[in-house]
Amino acid sequence: MKVNFKLFLLLFILVAALSLGQQVTMVYQLEADINDLSQQREELAAETVSLRQELSDLDNLSYVEILARQKLNMIYPGETLYIEAEMKK
Repeated sequence: MKVNFKLFLLLFILVAALSLGQQVTMVYQLEADINDLSQQREELAAETVSLRQELSDLDNLSYVEILARQKLNMIYPGETLYIEAEMKK
């Protein structure tokens, strides 16, 4: 009878240790996930600030004019557009 109790106690402790190990592993994984999500949130917050600034800039006609001239090579009537050609070696 004592052997069965000791065996039961040993099995119980083993199962409890395995269960505890799984829970500890899960906690570490969840903490890693929280850290990853926090970093993503910070990156998205920075991107949001950048996009809001860009949106604000687009309300400024001078900025829109600069973009049109630089990115789209647009000019006013009567102006001449000069494009520099790159020489290949």
